[in-house]
Amino acid sequence: MLEMIFKNLWARRWRNGWLFAELIIVAVVAWNVIDPIIVDSWVLAQPMGFETNRVCMVNIATYPKASSQYKAENDSTIIDDYMRLREAVRRIDGVEYATVVPRMLNIPSTMRQFGAYLSTEKDPERKIIGYGIAYMPGTDYFETMGIKAIQGQSLQEVTGKALSDKQLLLTETAAKMLFGDNRLPQPIMQTGFDTIYSEVVGVLPDMKYRLNYRPIPMFFVPMLKPEDTSLIMLRVRDGLNINTFMERFRDNHIANLQIGNLYVSSVMDYDSYIYNYGWGASSAKKFNMHVTLLVFFFLSLGLGVIGAFWLQTKTRQNDVGVMKAYGASKWQILGMLLGEGVVLTTVTWAIGCFIYWNYARMEGIYSEIPFAGLEPAPSWLDSFSLHFTITSLVLYVVMLLVVLIGIYIPARNISRILPTEALRDE
Repeated sequence: MLEMIFKNLWARRWRNGWLFAELIIVAVVAWNVIDPIIVDSWVLAQPMGFETNRVCMVNIATYPKASSQYKAENDSTIIDDYMRLREAVRRIDGVEYATVVPRMLNIPSTMRQFGAYLSTEKDPERKIIGYGIAYMPGTDYFETMGIKAIQGQSLQEVTGKALSDKQLLLTETAAKMLFGDNRLPQPIMQTGFDTIYSEVVGVLPDMKYRLNYRPIPMFFVPMLKPEDTSLIMLRVRDGLNINTFMERFRDNHIANLQIGNLYVSSVMDYDSYIYNYGWGASSAKKFNMHVTLLVFFFLSLGLGVIGAFWLQTKTRQNDVGVMKAYGASKWQILGMLLGEGVVLTTVTWAIGCFIYWNYARMEGIYSEIPFAGLEPAPSWLDSFSLHFTITSLVLYVVMLLVVLIGIYIPARNISRILPTEALRDE
């Protein structure tokens, strides 16, 4: 069978020449299109590192001085008012935990990065960039955000030691980059405008800074008082529908949640925030464009293959007639025609990948860009050979499916023709 397949392809090399060239072009162009889809899909599928499904963001606003409800004397109590407002939210029926967080130093964030170079006293030249998260001890921050402890430790064991701004919690990737393991406590240096010596007292699981980024090195710093642009995060009780809770929250509580010059302006579920601000309209538009291009290329390829075989139906009918006259079954004929497609696809895929490999060696291949140069957790994306191999194999499977479907439709009709009908004009 294999020998016959190669003979048929060689005998029809001029007729299949344009299809051969089309497959090579499709392989080269589709590689460039499919790679971002694979990378972005894989990154999006990675867990955030904390549970967001029962979390709401409660946005806090301040009465302007022109408002009749503004009182100048309340400006001096605004920090304490945040904590009183948090307690009021915490007492609402259905709320399990509530915490106060800085609006721009939470996870994930798109507004401001609190970053620092991190290094150890033993190896001060080895520096990594870490993304800083501020939290308030004693306000159930980690429970509210759904951050778990690493295996073998309770959350209280990990987080209960970090009570001053000189005590840090690291994520696993940051700890491994700095220390090579998770043995603690160990001293660490934060280098920004000034060098600050701190102690790492706990390690937390890796987390994603944005929905479309891999986990990056993070460090958590206790914040002793709220910023004047903070918000409240809350976690609803297990089993309570978050949409039902938010609807009830808006109807029954927002109007009453005001302390001093602070008031609750809105509430939204955290998953929506993560998607809207972490993924973003521009990223989604670019991703959808790549998907559309990929569908277009393979739809064109499928129609091209079907068209090529339909145009050659007459001559293929004669071949089939001869095979049937010698006792070939319908499945043997289908196997021969599909086998030609497999060989043709394999050869053109290999040539197309080789062409793109030469281009990629010079220009690089697609990868998500970590925010502000933060080094992400290691993965297969960092290995050129592994990355190229995975994308190439996915491309091969997709090309093969499209070609085989394109061949099967006309080949099935040809294989059903009677020998007398196929050889009528001979």
